Amino acid sequence: MLKGTHEEREGALLKRIKNAGQTSKVGGFGFVTGADGGTKHRAMTVVARLDDAERVSDDIRRLVAARVDGIEIAARGPQDVRTLAEALAGADIPYGVYIAASDGVDLAALAAIAGLDWVHVTADAPARLLADAEKGQGPTRLVSVSPDLPPGRLAGVAGLKTDLVVVDRAAARGPFTIDSLLALRTIQGAARGSVLAGTGLGLLPDDIQVLHDNDIAGVLVSGGPATVEAFIEAIERL
Repeated sequence: MLKGTHEEREGALLKRIKNAGQTSKVGGFGFVTGADGGTKHRAMTVVARLDDAERVSDDIRRLVAARVDGIEIAARGPQDVRTLAEALAGADIPYGVYIAASDGVDLAALAAIAGLDWVHVTADAPARLLADAEKGQGPTRLVSVSPDLPPGRLAGVAGLKTDLVVVDRAAARGPFTIDSLLALRTIQGAARGSVLAGTGLGLLPDDIQVLHDNDIAGVLVSGGPATVEAFIEAIERL
């Protein structure tokens, strides 16, 4: 994966993933206060997905208070993204857009929205959505892949021209098992870089410790503010 794209393009979300666990003298979202009076980035990154644009205003207040690291919206069109951007005005939280294969969203219209940090697509979306027309100057590109990815395709993950891989399912089939962890680690190894684990894998806050022990960079959480808050609390206990 990536082959130099981190040097060409490093959006706010990628920076937060890279800085996870490091100490900083600057406060802000994604930080926890250290005993020495300094601040430290959380050990793992937390990204929240919002599925209902009509509830954005209510959800944003709780997510901002919880100091989430990033927010993406499952957008039906540019107005959904603008609604998210307006709700986040003044908050130091990067935001992106999630596009499922069947959504039929005009990516060019979304990418043109000022302040959009990333575009997240599913593996069955049209491949043209990964085209880098802006030569490293556009939004970060995220791709979701299934933990059930056939072994023959794993080698392709390393050369995929994207900036970050998310391992996730559209819906959880059961609890996060050792088999799920093996699949996650296999894709992480193929990607040769950081990956995010989605809650569609059956993740619960109690799984945070084992994810951290296995060098998973962060989680992408669906399910609303209460679920996001529970994952953040689990990470802050690490």
